[in-house]
Amino acid sequence: MVNMLQVPPLRERSGDIPLIAEHVLRTEAARRGRPIRTIAPQALDVLRRYSFPRNDVELISILSGALVREESDRLTIESLPAHVRRQQPLSLDEVMKGFEPRTLHDVERDHVLRMIRYCGRDKKKAAAELGISVEQLEEFLDDRSLDSLP
Repeated sequence: MVNMLQVPPLRERSGDIPLIAEHVLRTEAARRGRPIRTIAPQALDVLRRYSFPRNDVELISILSGALVREESDRLTIESLPAHVRRQQPLSLDEVMKGFEPRTLHDVERDHVLRMIRYCGRDKKKAAAELGISVEQLEEFLDDRSLDSLP
């Protein structure tokens, strides 16, 4: 017998947002070695009012992006994406803006290169962040790839 658990959408559980946000912040900051410790109350208020059409996954994505952008030890309203601050989910046109069809290999390669740059060109650290071996990471690279990193 399988038990089904029905969880209401995040927009109906705005009281859970601070708890989820603190957990995501703590987990992601530790995983990424970031000094961020808290979320400003005003930023939490903005998050509580946002509709989260993509549910918990969107909250995690928003906070992960804010964590990467923020350089202080605190997430603020300015750390949040503009569409969240405006309280309007992105339209499909906004989501697709700049989209160019690419192969999965090209997308993966670009992500690997960005991770190497994010990790200060440390391939071992980048591979660990990606959850792959250094050998697997190097399969995505060619001689020109590392030269293209700033």
